[in-house]
Amino acid sequence: MKHSIELAVVGSGVVGQGILHTWHDRGYRITGYDVNPDTIAKLRSQGIAAEHMNDFMNCNADMLFVAIATPQSEVDGSIFLDYMRDGLKTIGPWLAARVEDRHYPMVVMRSTMLPKLSEREIIPRLQEHSGLVAGTDFGYAHMPEILRETDANHDEANIWQVVIGALDERTANTLVAMLGPELGPERDRLMTVVPVDVAEASKVIVNTYNATIISYFNQMWLLLESMGIDAQQAIDLAVRMGEGALNRWYGTAGGFPYGGKCLPKDVAATLALARQEAVTLPQLQGTRDTNDVLVTLSQQGRVPAPVKGGFRRMSASKLRDQALMALDQYEAAVNKKDKAAAAPDTWRGVDAQPEPAAPMSPDAVATALERLTASIERLAGFVAPHQQEVAPRQHETEPTVKRVPARGQWIGMSSATEPISNGSGAIAGD
Repeated sequence: MKHSIELAVVGSGVVGQGILHTWHDRGYRITGYDVNPDTIAKLRSQGIAAEHMNDFMNCNADMLFVAIATPQSEVDGSIFLDYMRDGLKTIGPWLAARVEDRHYPMVVMRSTMLPKLSEREIIPRLQEHSGLVAGTDFGYAHMPEILRETDANHDEANIWQVVIGALDERTANTLVAMLGPELGPERDRLMTVVPVDVAEASKVIVNTYNATIISYFNQMWLLLESMGIDAQQAIDLAVRMGEGALNRWYGTAGGFPYGGKCLPKDVAATLALARQEAVTLPQLQGTRDTNDVLVTLSQQGRVPAPVKGGFRRMSASKLRDQALMALDQYEAAVNKKDKAAAAPDTWRGVDAQPEPAAPMSPDAVATALERLTASIERLAGFVAPHQQEVAPRQHETEPTVKRVPARGQWIGMSSATEPISNGSGAIAGD
């Protein structure tokens, strides 16, 4: 089946290639753009249209998926944005040319993003390099990829949930129309349209949660193994007794540190973001410290090498079934709590206006902080022999921009930032 909308992808790494193969197989006209001649040749040999970024101004796409690499800084773990900034310098003039030709181009970010990165960095630079207003002259959205590194093509083709963080209604509606048929009759329950920053945050939470649960079970594994207890049997029993999450077996096999690109990268980047925002995340730091212990043990040959994507894997179709089951359970729990309420059509309508929690008294806050401090000290004593201190570097100054309007309003941003120089000319794929 052929489709009228034309697509393009900037950055043809793991994520970009997954997008290219999937949407090509669905009958869309789609072209990949990259700077690596070997990547371009590989895609062409697989029947995928691919061009060098030098030819990007000739692109006639209506929607542009951006999958430029945002690698982890080797200094402090923060996300390295020079490749992205170079890409935006190229995308901006292309947007201006498409608008001049009476088109409404749409930019959909698929690269790894931290909360507020679109508002503070990406959208202002697109506006700066194009002279246009996001959400008015061109569309913008962030659709976080939900892919396992080793199964990216399969997962993109068999997507089990979709989160669309849209700045404008036209881009949101276009993505909904494109992806709805892929989700089938459960599309309203498996697809959610939210503000851009919510979509950004959701992906970071997913990856840091996955990393945290893996390291939690590894903490228990280390403790029980040191006591001569069959740690894995105890962990398996604990999982059977616990409620778990969508994939209740994810990472619950003590002795296997997490690895791959996403989990280490997002944990480190979130910790760097927290330092920048003057917020402490001791539990997440403990997650990273615990994984460092397991990685050291794996290097010594005492435990297996880091695992990508979880110890026990699920197919995309199984994940979709699990997601629907979790939604059913959630809706049932809400209806039981409020028997007078009718069952919601979708989970998006549930608890839309939660009642505010009662504020804690100063004494209760002080007590909670004392307990938290004691827990942190115990954790620090557990991982201290293996922990290495890394001095955070001075963070780059964030551009000052006008805040995105109130949630729920499809309004574009109109502010721009002063140009910030960068020293890299490369655009790599995420």
